[in-house]
Amino acid sequence: MTTPLFPGGVAASRLRVYDWPDADGVPGGSPHLHTAFGALPSRGVGGMGVGALTTIAPDTATDAARVGVRYGDVIFDGGLVAEHIHARGADVLARFADGLAEGGPALTRHRHGAGEAWYVATHPDAAGIDAIVAAVVAGAGIRPVVENLPAGVEAARRGDLVTVINHTDAPVSVDIEGTDAETGAAVDHLELDPQQVAFIRVAVTRPETEQAIAPAEGLAVPVA
Repeated sequence: MTTPLFPGGVAASRLRVYDWPDADGVPGGSPHLHTAFGALPSRGVGGMGVGALTTIAPDTATDAARVGVRYGDVIFDGGLVAEHIHARGADVLARFADGLAEGGPALTRHRHGAGEAWYVATHPDAAGIDAIVAAVVAGAGIRPVVENLPAGVEAARRGDLVTVINHTDAPVSVDIEGTDAETGAAVDHLELDPQQVAFIRVAVTRPETEQAIAPAEGLAVPVA
């Protein structure tokens, strides 16, 4: 049936929702409707199960809805929700440092087939996103085309040809070893004028995959 409470949507009635644990250990749902995330392919692919979903209330002093997460040497804030998840084969890389989910996994990684599944049980702030994305990229063996590029400088690779573009209005220096594609001269750095483009041939190497960060069991450390 349609209802004005859900414009353009459909409401259903007489659905029986159980309150005892299903086969995945998560209560809530029905043969036709599962009200938790346990029915998702998290157990096989993610190596973990998802339990209660806790919303994060604003702090009375700061009016900020956040929960602390400790990830190696990085401490960042999570927002909106904190999921209670249970590792079932997945590595626990970060844990909640406070809140109702304190001590519980906040970030997991599970090897599945030829790949990996990462699961974040909250909404990380910018520092958290940077740290997690950097770990995923490093763990996959992906490296920047050119290390330590100045702000506003772009480097793109096609085969052994690297294009370096200075998008800024100031001269920049870029460290890169290779051969100037236009002159054939060997180079170990570039001095680029504003808006200048350079083409450098750099031998293609395949980096070995590294594990960016080890499992963090026991990191239930409160944030000061």
